[in-house]
Amino acid sequence: MKSRLIVSISVALTLTVLSINAQVFQKGDRTLEIEFVQEPPCPITIITKSVTLDPDPNTDKEHIMLQIENRSNVGIRAYSMVSGGNRYPTVHTWIFTTAPLESGKTVQRGVWPNRQEHYYFFFDYILYADGTVCGVNNHRRAIQIEGYLQARKSALSRLQELVVDPTLSTRLIEELDSSAAGGFFSSDKAGPPNEETSKRMPQRAWEHVIAYLRSIKPRDKTITALADKLETEIPRDGEEVKTN
Repeated sequence: MKSRLIVSISVALTLTVLSINAQVFQKGDRTLEIEFVQEPPCPITIITKSVTLDPDPNTDKEHIMLQIENRSNVGIRAYSMVSGGNRYPTVHTWIFTTAPLESGKTVQRGVWPNRQEHYYFFFDYILYADGTVCGVNNHRRAIQIEGYLQARKSALSRLQELVVDPTLSTRLIEELDSSAAGGFFSSDKAGPPNEETSKRMPQRAWEHVIAYLRSIKPRDKTITALADKLETEIPRDGEEVKTN
């Protein structure tokens, strides 16, 4: 039988350590077990930063904050993390489009428990900045990640073709590549990816570039015209990108 160590988190919330990778959080009669599964053993770690529980089943105040750290020597370009439990297995896919998650750096991600009693997390697929990968890709989100990244590259290339002023072209590309808005996140049901979602990934990449152009302040007629032009060329359901 596994031993349990009770650690006081606050007056009302306690944490029970089941093992190196499992914890139990409790508040009143509400209990939540969180388990981190490292299979396959990719050089990445997850820890629990905070847990908010509420014994009242009629509220929606519960929240899990995770901290993810890149323990490899290469930046992470994208990952698919699976969260599962007794009711709602989900795939969380994050694409670092502007700058990878560099070695030794961390990001925090929030998850809502949905009143589950048990939650487990593991990485199904990781794409590194040098093109190498880790994970078994059982949920096949690699195709969605690749579709998005390739389409974003095409959208930026087309933008450069459309911009007459090379100074403006350089500035826009640099701003897009350094914008926090460049990241893309999706969360959907675990299992094989929805075919329609996969087809729409290139379209979403273009839409995100266009949305950023339209968010630039102050408004500029030239940039607005560029956004309007790109919108007419958005690839639909796997169409080839227009380059005329």
